[in-house]
Amino acid sequence: MRPRLQLRELIIGLCLIFVLSNNAYGLTYYSRQNGGLWTSSSTWSTVGYTSNTNLGTYPQSGDYVMIGNGFTVYINGNVSCSGMSIGQGSSGSLLFSPAGNYSLNVSGNIRILTGAQLSYNSIISRTHQFLTSGSIANSGAIDFYVSPSAIVNTTFYGNTNSSISGSGVFDLNAVTLDKTGFASNYLKAMSSSFESGIRNLVLNYGTYIHDNYSAYLVNPNAGGFTIGPDVTVQVPKGTMHFSPNAVTLYLQGRLIVNGGIVNVGDASGTGGVRYNKVGATIPELNLSTGIVNITGGFCSRFGFQNDPAKVIMTGGLINLNTGSTGTTNSLFQINNAAQSEFTMSGGTIVISKPNVNGPSVADFNINGAGGIVNVTAGTVQFGDNTTSAGASFNFTPYAGVVMPNFKITGQPSRAINLYTAKNSTSDFKLISLFIDQGKTFDVKPISGATGFSKAMTLVGNYDGMNAFYNDGSFSEENSTVIMESNEGQWIAGATLTTFYNFKINNAFGVSLGKSMNVSNNLDLTNGIIYTNSVNYLTCLANSNNSIGSPTSYIEGPMAHIIATNTAKTIDIPIGKNGAYRPVTLSVHHTNMIPVTYFSEVKPYSAAALNYTLPTSLSRVSDVRYYSINRSNVPNLQSAVITLSYGSDDFVMDAASLRIARDNGNSAWLDIGGVGSANGSGRITSNGFTGFDQVFTLG
Repeated sequence: MRPRLQLRELIIGLCLIFVLSNNAYGLTYYSRQNGGLWTSSSTWSTVGYTSNTNLGTYPQSGDYVMIGNGFTVYINGNVSCSGMSIGQGSSGSLLFSPAGNYSLNVSGNIRILTGAQLSYNSIISRTHQFLTSGSIANSGAIDFYVSPSAIVNTTFYGNTNSSISGSGVFDLNAVTLDKTGFASNYLKAMSSSFESGIRNLVLNYGTYIHDNYSAYLVNPNAGGFTIGPDVTVQVPKGTMHFSPNAVTLYLQGRLIVNGGIVNVGDASGTGGVRYNKVGATIPELNLSTGIVNITGGFCSRFGFQNDPAKVIMTGGLINLNTGSTGTTNSLFQINNAAQSEFTMSGGTIVISKPNVNGPSVADFNINGAGGIVNVTAGTVQFGDNTTSAGASFNFTPYAGVVMPNFKITGQPSRAINLYTAKNSTSDFKLISLFIDQGKTFDVKPISGATGFSKAMTLVGNYDGMNAFYNDGSFSEENSTVIMESNEGQWIAGATLTTFYNFKINNAFGVSLGKSMNVSNNLDLTNGIIYTNSVNYLTCLANSNNSIGSPTSYIEGPMAHIIATNTAKTIDIPIGKNGAYRPVTLSVHHTNMIPVTYFSEVKPYSAAALNYTLPTSLSRVSDVRYYSINRSNVPNLQSAVITLSYGSDDFVMDAASLRIARDNGNSAWLDIGGVGSANGSGRITSNGFTGFDQVFTLG
């Protein structure tokens, strides 16, 4: 029998050598005694569940632990291992002993199979510690809470990544994230039962990722939650609700929403997100896809009005001030600090109602006087279907930065207003402006007596076309609206808008999808305004406009209103098909009844009209004519007109050039003039008293 025994021992020894040489954890310990203590060597085997062989003592740092079906092992000291597996599919337990306060430190991964458990189940008051730098796959149960005084606290630590997965049960007390490198080391919560089992989540260092589709109420029985300076919270799916029964989320680190939903605050909405800088970290909200619902507002913490913050938004939705009471603070505010940043290239910020303090606080105020503002797209929406009638929002204007598309909206029957901030005088730039039905945009401050003469520059469009869309009311005051973009822009909507001063400085042009008025001054700096017989530009009585240039004029019809009995000269900066052909018209009316002059270049042959020529004219233009339609008011005393011409008008003998007008009865009248030069020039008629519609070169 001896040789057979020696052979058996040899085989066992070879197997042990193989196992040990291929085990990255050091020794693997198997449970061999039910009810044994961790620190007792008789509890463990280093060969298998059924073997009494133990080549070590008990599991320590660097060793791997396996507890099989039907075995219970008690933690009776401050013990550690490099990883563990509990159960084999039906049972198996690792329990904290009630004999003292103990700790379990697992530096690697943990697997708990169906029917197995890692728990403390005694009613004796104890505070144990469970620490791990690895991942947990739980198909059984982790039960760390018996009563408020009989608990196990959990800490995830180390310069490693951890994940929590499995469909097992969790009943936890405090869970602390304490990774050493917050930028790269994460705890990924893939199990919804893990989060629902947490009574108190504490984030000190590292990145916490809510990577499941559940709705996680974070610390519902606690006060305001803090995302510390060395912490990133990332929400790619599901929902995280911070401070569900408190008012405030304190942001000192980073909150990244890239697909999920974040809710902040209780139903009242008196608080919201409050940021402040601790150390070198700049508080940051980063949203690419998903939704952030803040029942209050987003602004700096009280006493930290000079602290910077970052908001980076490439998509998604932020809803603000949706609570029943609302906040007294600014609803979206980034301090004017050197390290502040507001970057927006997509998404929408919706402000549901104004702040409770009213005009004394700006509802929307970005860091336009400090730090970085980089806005290329995205919308700020003032009002929604919950906004009450008569609500008045306000924003802080800044001349040196571009703000997103602005939209004023809400239920059509409710009047909602948007003003600039109290006592503000600064010009401002928007990508575009959309005014919905029954809503008003007013450039003057919400309170105070200054700032009626601001300039609003629109630098883009909100839908690939419209830069200014008005279904409501635009109160122009004494303002200037400037169209200035690197793409074509449209003015449209159901409402005829009157601009006080209007300036085009857009080489790509502005098209009218709705008629517009100018009440004071039309400035044609650069770019063409495209009009048609339905949607055209009208210069109201007492307004002025420049004569334009070959790079800036009205392509299509435009109208002028004259309401004076003194002599009046108007410049008509019109052209067609790339040919700039301005007109100057001087008229004298016998009374002050308003008269509209509707002017347009017609790129058609005047000769083809087949009107009868007078003996003083041998022919009329075969290139174009001018249609100037005067409203039917019998108060014209006299008129003089100046036409322009260019090389395509083929003026070869300026001395013989004349102006012809129709008599209203299919005949031309010679109203005189002499061309200023051959090729290109101008020609001014003699005075005339009759006014029909068609003028041309003759």
